[in-house]
Amino acid sequence: MKLTIITGPSDTGKTVTLYNALHLLNNEEKNITTIEDRVKHHIEGINQVEANYKYGLTTGAILRHCLTQDSDIIMVKDLHDCETTGIAVRAALTGHLVLTNLYTDYAVNVPLRLINTGIEPFLVASALKGVIAQRLVRKICERCKVSYSPPEEIRKEFGINDNTLLYRGTGCEHCKGTGYKGRAGIYEILTVDEKIKSLILKGASPEEIRDISVENGMVTIEKDLLKKVLDGITTIEEYFLATKSVACE
Repeated sequence: MKLTIITGPSDTGKTVTLYNALHLLNNEEKNITTIEDRVKHHIEGINQVEANYKYGLTTGAILRHCLTQDSDIIMVKDLHDCETTGIAVRAALTGHLVLTNLYTDYAVNVPLRLINTGIEPFLVASALKGVIAQRLVRKICERCKVSYSPPEEIRKEFGINDNTLLYRGTGCEHCKGTGYKGRAGIYEILTVDEKIKSLILKGASPEEIRDISVENGMVTIEKDLLKKVLDGITTIEEYFLATKSVACE
């Protein structure tokens, strides 16, 4: 089995993505265990364990115990520390599918982040299966959506031709005057194939990993966002809000 990580800044829906993945994977043939600071959503048929730091029941201690059990899938809410990260990697290398969160801005930052916690590059390359980076943006209200021609500086920056229209909400009772209603997910998925493994082994930078991943077909956060702007799902203002530099916790 392998390690799959959901990443992104705070409040971008990472926990929801983890729970949705558990719902999809949950069946009578799978033994699934979650390790959480607080169980936010109970799922029938899954062993959900809350950490209790007051009594020494840490995430790392619970995860270490899981290695001696027959769990097929382990969800660790967050990789809090170096100890937990190391045990999660070991779990992934010993036959478990491990799902977890990690705070970084982009998917390509994750390999280096793991290495910086003290995990050897060859272990990261062997354990890591994939990374999903995500953002949440506000959706344009469908009841007051209007089209407009973007200013020239926007057209130049994004390579938009003169005939392309963008969209925004004017504000109505349905959206309480905001012009937005609901939220949409924006994703960047890094698949750790043989090329990416070799880059991790040689200590490549996130920029090098991004370049090769894009060549292999990865759609970046920025490209996915721009597509949703052009498709009229969100606004150019939301693009700038979601892609600005965010300090990870």
